Amino acid sequence: QGRPSGLVRREDHLRREGPVRSLMLVTRDMPLAAVGRRAMARPAARRFDPLMCCDESGRYAGLVRIERIVDALASSVGE
Repeated sequence: QGRPSGLVRREDHLRREGPVRSLMLVTRDMPLAAVGRRAMARPAARRFDPLMCCDESGRYAGLVRIERIVDALASSVGE
C-alpha cells in the first residue's frame, strides 16, 4: 500500500537480522526543530536511524538522514 513498515540497516542485514520496525514517521510540513528534538529523544541504538518521510496519506515519500536535519538546523541559526 506504499506505507513504510520497516527499515533495513546495513549492519543488521550483514548480521542477517530483520528490519527495524519502530520507525519515526515525519511529513514535509512538520517544524524542523520539533523533528530534530523527536529524533534525538529516540533510544540511543536508533537515534541516528533515518526518518521516514510520508505524504499526508501516510505513503512513503523518502528518507531523511539525521545529518540533513542537523545541517538544516545549523543553517537556520547562521554562522
